[in-house]
Amino acid sequence: MRRRLGVILLGLFVLLASCYSLVVPPWEAPDEVDHFRYAQFLLVRNRLPLQSLAASAQDVGTAHHPPLFYALAAALIAPFEVGDLNRVARPNGAFVWGEPNAGGHHVFLHDSAAEQFPFSDGIRALHLGRMVPVAAGATTVLATWALASLLVGPRSMLPLAAMALVAFLPSFLFTSATLHNDGLVTALGAMGLWRLFAFTRRPTRANIAVAVALFGLATLAKASGLLLVALVPLAVFLDWLKRRRTGEAATFFIIGLAVYLGIAGWWLLRNQLLYGDPVGWGLFSSNPSFPIQQQTITPDSVLHQVGAMLPPHSLLWHTFVLAFGYMDQYGPRWIYEAAYAAAAVAALGLGLAAVRSVRRWRAWLGDAVLGLAAVGLLAAGVVRYSLSFAGGDHGRYLFPVLPVIAIGVALGWRAILPGPIRALTAALLCSTLLALAVLTPPLIIMPRYALSGRLAAPEASSLVANREATFGDLVQLARADLASDRARPGEHLTLRLIWRALADVPQSYRLSVQLLAGSGTYAGGIDRVPGEGDSSTALWRRGDTIADSSRVPIRGDAPPGLYRVAAALYRYPEMDRLSVAGPDAGPEETATLGYVKVLPLLTSTPAQPLVVFGEEISLLQAAVAAHSASAGSSLSMALLWRAEHRPGADYTASLQLFGPAGSMVAQADGPPVQGRLPTSLWEPGDVIPDLIDVVLPPQTPASLRVMLVLYDRATGRRLPVPGGDAYELGVVSVGSP
Repeated sequence: MRRRLGVILLGLFVLLASCYSLVVPPWEAPDEVDHFRYAQFLLVRNRLPLQSLAASAQDVGTAHHPPLFYALAAALIAPFEVGDLNRVARPNGAFVWGEPNAGGHHVFLHDSAAEQFPFSDGIRALHLGRMVPVAAGATTVLATWALASLLVGPRSMLPLAAMALVAFLPSFLFTSATLHNDGLVTALGAMGLWRLFAFTRRPTRANIAVAVALFGLATLAKASGLLLVALVPLAVFLDWLKRRRTGEAATFFIIGLAVYLGIAGWWLLRNQLLYGDPVGWGLFSSNPSFPIQQQTITPDSVLHQVGAMLPPHSLLWHTFVLAFGYMDQYGPRWIYEAAYAAAAVAALGLGLAAVRSVRRWRAWLGDAVLGLAAVGLLAAGVVRYSLSFAGGDHGRYLFPVLPVIAIGVALGWRAILPGPIRALTAALLCSTLLALAVLTPPLIIMPRYALSGRLAAPEASSLVANREATFGDLVQLARADLASDRARPGEHLTLRLIWRALADVPQSYRLSVQLLAGSGTYAGGIDRVPGEGDSSTALWRRGDTIADSSRVPIRGDAPPGLYRVAAALYRYPEMDRLSVAGPDAGPEETATLGYVKVLPLLTSTPAQPLVVFGEEISLLQAAVAAHSASAGSSLSMALLWRAEHRPGADYTASLQLFGPAGSMVAQADGPPVQGRLPTSLWEPGDVIPDLIDVVLPPQTPASLRVMLVLYDRATGRRLPVPGGDAYELGVVSVGSP
């Protein structure tokens, strides 16, 4: 039964990893194109690549890595004619790590035809090369079962639980499904740990030799495998503590050293001769083309880095649990918090188990020390790497000890749960993790890399255009729909744009949408890659029809007025815009999407008006901004209008000041709101604040009557008010200058 379940778990892993390898777009994994280039280099040049102080002068970007993984990958891709890799893998030059609005989520531009089954030769070679990590991942899953069976016995269900924790961890599946040497170093490290723990139970020369051989091969897969070798002297020392056989311990040490040097020594010696250190780190860390940020290693810097790596919201934890792409694409926040809670329960359970079995410490202390040392060594390596390499604290660097971590989690949960519900709880947890692993591709990975908004042919062909503007002969704006032509400060304007690709767009352009008044006033806008980063123009192909919805924020201090909604496409960071042609082309290489009326924010308004002009516009309030004015200065009148019906013309307001003798002393005429919101655009119920300034002459009477008139400037017709065509606002007193 247990063996059958183990086979099922292993089969599920292989199936899932194979699906992940097909779902993840080509080259969209950390340095995948450089790993492929390394394997291709071995095939073409028949020698190992060399490092250089300039990445452009290096044979390949990953020349600092040892060759074992690439030799295996090269054997699989050898039958295919890849040709110029730069034509197969075209970088998205606008991509910026962690900033999808710079150039979208895609690190590379994708050719949909070449990437469809049965694939072009280059893509077929990549997918076949990805089978090396899939096989390595399956080996890691098997090693987890073997190690757990060794530690707790094959009749326990715990090895199956640990096996499931490894097999269904989404980040491990992603690492096992993409062309990267992390999968191989993990598999060899896991197998080596299994044999090293076997040595602690049966200390034979064969066991120590096999363990060290596997660690030697791990070193040839990736330099981090070198850290695992430090566990060998510890295991020999723990054996010496139990049996006190110094001569035999020395023999084990000599055998281990000889085996390791026989397997990995040539690589270390080569690096020493070429670069001056055994792993070539010195030259790699001196290359200005890599994001190296050497920090002085001090207790404070180490503690700071350790603190930055703690879960649940650190880069290390996110990339350990669920991350894909260039380790910048994540799942929902709750996944990491739930995983952290599960790990915390397991840690508590391990503590309880240690307390309960303290009297039998001899039975488990050696295993605990060796397991903690394995995790500690890899964690220390991540800390050291992160102090030199910006963003280097990735969870996948801990995967060589993933079996130990998974076994620890399973042991912790077993210790904390009552016996009757252990099996049920384990089944629920593993089923939940399996569900997450199954749902991650369709719900998280595929939507992130899919071209968001591409319309199906029937919908695209039935589209009715309401805009016509062509951007640089590449893209045509066919339709723009504004959810409303009215908004208030602090709100959002929802719009939907329909684009048509007139040609294959060669790069990623940003979309700028701005609300602009004729005076140049800016009321809000957005600058981003279409589709919130999910619809990079670099993915648009001739004939594509793309729908893009946006919510454009209106500034909280936006003055009332009529604003043109203007769109532009521009390169980032060069900021140069594509030229715009067509009936809807506007100034400064923009297209006009429509117009929006921004209304003022008003907390309350009077229910009854002071007066109604011609049954169209009522005056709700009128107040002098200052209760008195000085001759030679300005008098400001604050007005509050309300549209009772839609005005039939663009009216002009006239504020007229009369002296005691009835003669006009001063006058100010102009459209309300300085013309930013013509009255012909007012809708019934619109409330519009206004301010009119009148300049007082030096010789101004001490008392002035204030009259207000609304008239049609084109015809001179005044709107009537009760009793005439002018409304008296009151009397103001004027002081001496």
